[in-house]
Amino acid sequence: MAETPKTKPPAASARAARADRTSAVVTATMILLTGLGIVTVFWEPLTALAVGAPAAESVAETRSTVGDAGVPATTPGAHDASGSS
Repeated sequence: MAETPKTKPPAASARAARADRTSAVVTATMILLTGLGIVTVFWEPLTALAVGAPAAESVAETRSTVGDAGVPATTPGAHDASGSS
């Protein structure tokens, strides 16, 4: 009876090459994710530097003027807080 051919186990150099490739992929992925994290966290300051816009803290916020009884002065009848005409 003929003996069935046995498959050869992968050579040690092939296993080492596969492990090196996996390590390189993991390293590249970690570097990419770290870079994306840095860009995400510092997105607003980086765009401000690139565009040349002033920082958010230095921009004055617009506030409406308040008339009598807390009614905005731009509302019709703001000076007549009683509600009667």
